[in-house]
Amino acid sequence: MNDFSRVISLGNNALEVAANTQNTGISIVLDRAWMTVASLLDPNHAFMFRQDWEGRIPTILCWSDLEVTLSRFGARTEPLESIDWHRYLSIYRNLAERCHCPILRTDVHSETECLQQLSRWIEQ
Repeated sequence: MNDFSRVISLGNNALEVAANTQNTGISIVLDRAWMTVASLLDPNHAFMFRQDWEGRIPTILCWSDLEVTLSRFGARTEPLESIDWHRYLSIYRNLAERCHCPILRTDVHSETECLQQLSRWIEQ
């Protein structure tokens, strides 16, 4: 999508609605949060979008490679997406790297290790 202002507005509204529906003082988890919105933009605008959100939404990317992602989707009962759909794996990883977001490799760490690492990052 090339309409930067519209994407930013839609993303901003969606994130604010999600954040405002929760009780104050309770942590919430937004699946990919700003990264979902930024993935719709060209890479230069995506980086600018992240700068707009600096400090507002701390973000940790939970990430796995394509092989593990496909095996996880294979265990679900919902219809599978095409392989092309998973191009977002690289988009999200590139966004996280460019924006210095921690990347939690769920494909190389156990569930317990992932939860421990998330807890350490949240405490910081």
